[in-house]
Amino acid sequence: MCGFGTYIFCCCFGAVLLASSSSARTLSVSLGQSVTLLCEGAANGPIELRFKQQQHDQWQRVVALHDGGVSPGPGFEERVKFVRTENLLIYNITLGPVVFTDGGVYQCKALHTDRIFSDVRLEVLDPFQVFVELGQSVSLPCHGNINKQIRSDELHFRWQKDMQDVYKHQNSKTTYGPGFENRVSVSLDRAPQGDLSLTIKEARLSDQGKYRCFYNTEKENGQPLSVHLNVTGLGVLVLNGVVGKSVAFPDAVKKSGTLIHKGDEQQTIGDVTGGRFTDFREGRVQWNSTTGLFSISGLKMEDSGMYTLLNNDTEPSKEYQYQLNVDVIPPPDSPLSGRAVAGIVLFVAAIIIIIMIIAMRKTRDAKANEEKDANSPSQNIMFPNDPSVPKPRPVPETEPFVLDTKSDVPDALTSIQSW
Repeated sequence: MCGFGTYIFCCCFGAVLLASSSSARTLSVSLGQSVTLLCEGAANGPIELRFKQQQHDQWQRVVALHDGGVSPGPGFEERVKFVRTENLLIYNITLGPVVFTDGGVYQCKALHTDRIFSDVRLEVLDPFQVFVELGQSVSLPCHGNINKQIRSDELHFRWQKDMQDVYKHQNSKTTYGPGFENRVSVSLDRAPQGDLSLTIKEARLSDQGKYRCFYNTEKENGQPLSVHLNVTGLGVLVLNGVVGKSVAFPDAVKKSGTLIHKGDEQQTIGDVTGGRFTDFREGRVQWNSTTGLFSISGLKMEDSGMYTLLNNDTEPSKEYQYQLNVDVIPPPDSPLSGRAVAGIVLFVAAIIIIIMIIAMRKTRDAKANEEKDANSPSQNIMFPNDPSVPKPRPVPETEPFVLDTKSDVPDALTSIQSW
């Protein structure tokens, strides 16, 4: 039997694991992700990747590679791809997106003999989803069956993110993973009660990923088996697309990276490993080896959602977040948003209404004044320069008339009485 060989496991963030052993090693993959196996040591003859489902004894074919081409087994159609490397004894066999019933043992063997080249046990996880806003605090749940009588100096547990240590407590000593110093904690008071929940302060975009906890010298898995942390908020680039058209993601990946879609469920839709591209969306995802850009063609409404691009060209890896909105009609070319346009329309309408109210009030006041003038008594107004108006006769200059009250009044009264 040949040596175990070397395997590459591509998790949701494209992490690569190399293993060499004489027995099957257990690897974990999240539901909807992909796994790539290297079948090393295979001869030039036909080979077969077979599978024995967890808790079942019957072997079934995943895919057979022979002179006639590729023959996928039932249930694996459209989900298995392979590439023969420059080393003719090595095959890249990629399975994805992984479904829950893919958990079990996989063997790469000669097609017509019992010669085994390599085997691996695959564990499919359905991650518990947790969401947090950028910069906020969050608690990732984990519980374990810890001995209630355990002493504090005997506590031993560990948290990992994407197979890298985040928090480790052993022999009363706590250590932290890079970037998590002074930001993560586990209550040592609640740990003996089985509560190993991890608190993360000031969440960063780089905190996003799959977390797992272990206890009792890492022999036991905590519950849930894994927690997927989603960090939302700032730093998200919005992309707009139209049904049937294409959209490109503006950040380049030169040799190694993964594009992940977070729609109804999280799925790896495109992966680049060592400059080799694998598409997991029916040929609609492309990667341009010249520009390094991922793109999606033939957009559908269900393509809308959050996307994460993990660029593994650098160490540490870089993450980019996108919100893709797919619509039936293209968005307007105007730089103004829909809310801004609606605001302008409402403002103009309000101005028009105010002007109409002012005009109506002026018209009403004018009519009221006309009615008031029509009902008031007429007055003769004399204009000195108007020839149609008779001028008063001048009063002759005579002696002023003086009433003699002593003589005139009695005579007048006498005249009136006699009359």
